Amino acid sequence: MPTNQKAFATFMKPERGFAHLFLILLLLVGVGVGVYLVQHPAIFKPKADQIINPLAEHLIGKTIINGKPFLFNRASGRIFIPRGNNYSNNQQVPDPWNPGKTGTSGWEWFSSKINPATGKSYYDSNRDQIESDLIKMEQDGYNSVRISISTISIGNTAGNGLDPQVLKNIAEFIQKAKNHHIFVLISAAELPRAGGYTPSDVNVGNPLLNQQVSGQPLVNQLNYDYMSPAALQTRIKYWQDLISGLRGSGAPMENIWSYDVGGTEIAFSPELKPFSQVNATIQTNGGTFNFNPNMTQAEKEMIMNKNIIAHMDALVDGIKNADPAALTSVQFYPPILQIPPGQEGNVTFKRYVPAKWLLNPPTVTEGSLHGIKTDLVGLSLYPNTYGKDFNTQVNSIAIPGVNGNPAIANPKPIFVQEMGYVRNQDNLTKASQAAPEIKRWMELACTAGIRGWHQFTWSAIFDSNTTHVSDYFTALEDNEAINNTIKPVSFPNVCGDDMDSGPGVGGGNTDSTPVYAFIEKADPRNIFYTTSEGSKDYLLKSGQWYYGSNSWYSSTKPAAGLKPVYALSLKSYAGIHMYTIS
Repeated sequence: MPTNQKAFATFMKPERGFAHLFLILLLLVGVGVGVYLVQHPAIFKPKADQIINPLAEHLIGKTIINGKPFLFNRASGRIFIPRGNNYSNNQQVPDPWNPGKTGTSGWEWFSSKINPATGKSYYDSNRDQIESDLIKMEQDGYNSVRISISTISIGNTAGNGLDPQVLKNIAEFIQKAKNHHIFVLISAAELPRAGGYTPSDVNVGNPLLNQQVSGQPLVNQLNYDYMSPAALQTRIKYWQDLISGLRGSGAPMENIWSYDVGGTEIAFSPELKPFSQVNATIQTNGGTFNFNPNMTQAEKEMIMNKNIIAHMDALVDGIKNADPAALTSVQFYPPILQIPPGQEGNVTFKRYVPAKWLLNPPTVTEGSLHGIKTDLVGLSLYPNTYGKDFNTQVNSIAIPGVNGNPAIANPKPIFVQEMGYVRNQDNLTKASQAAPEIKRWMELACTAGIRGWHQFTWSAIFDSNTTHVSDYFTALEDNEAINNTIKPVSFPNVCGDDMDSGPGVGGGNTDSTPVYAFIEKADPRNIFYTTSEGSKDYLLKSGQWYYGSNSWYSSTKPAAGLKPVYALSLKSYAGIHMYTIS
């Protein structure tokens, strides 16, 4: 008898009892159940509210419609056009760099340090004001607010890492904003001044440094910031610590619509070290290069382009590792604004802005990687700054598909991250004088494919040494002149195509192509839509067809020859199926 048959016979001997027969029967039953589950997965599929997702999906995503980039709300399917404000507060708080002294970074809402004037922390002293401001923003129709994490307050002065109380304060703010239907854009431009976030190569003699310092983090040394491998790794760690800290503090992560990963200024200084006064081979983020005083401008730009790509891509990858569903954005000023009038000969003011690399998505062309991995681009547009009009500023950015620039297959959504008016510029002394021009620039932005605006700033901020009002007109001064002019409830449809309010189901169209939706199952949401008679709320009904271009207003079944289209949705929602005529 073959060995395997002997083993089976031994296994089945009567004296062994029925235990083995029971095991065989149990095995057969298990196989049968497994096959049934594969064929009928819905039977035992958990309900949506029973599925635990350890990393909450961010509600705002991006998509391409008819070749144009848009943001959308994953839950409602509506187009999301950010309308908001920069929310700043220049309080004087204790500065880790200068023990016993105070400093300000302009964004001091969340400090855990004690305010001598109130006996409470700076955040606790501002809690009521914050709530009041968010209530008003919601009433005015805003859906976004930008905050920046203070380099002075965020670091832990009692040890390594980030201040746990500041993280809790920021998490509470994000929850408050969510309560008022406002999404949050988070900027973290500079490394913390405490908590061990000093790059390892900050030392005297580093050829990337123009300010020879030792033992302190650096602020806005552009070439060093984007070229130093040690600075890059420190910045990645900071962002990952910030994300995990906010999550651990209970922040509703789904209410964060983007992380602004750039520095204070996305630019290089082509006339400073290591592009001058240096003759050495240096390892940078973009590769190892031989620097010398005789480098051509083309050689410098090649090195700067490679470094901005390497820096940003590694930073985005690090953030996505910590928060895969998050959107990332980068902010920069139009290159034409980099040199103030009268400073053209000052090498410290000269800048190179790699705009085309920031705007274009990554594609392989002629062996070179073009663009960076950030999902969005946020611009700083300040009307008529240095006498530069809208077209002059935008033309210096080279937006794909605009003003003769070649279009690209997968453009990034572009929004205005900072928009404000310099006080006393053009002899304007009141916010009410500047408000019409700010509104006009918002409308002009539509012609360049820019959607989304954040006023700089919401309320009065103060200079670091005195108590005079900010150099920029604020939204609320002069009887809210700017706010009353541009707030969404007063100015809801900036680009004139109903995309701001949106029709509701799956968002709207970017052209007049008719779109139909069949409602398989009644949706409990009230759908906001627009007609020639004005805006209305409508409750969709089961078994109905709905037709529209930028509006939904018909329940007549359309002609044959339909094909599915998901417009702004990655999937259909609540039995809503969208179609367009083929």
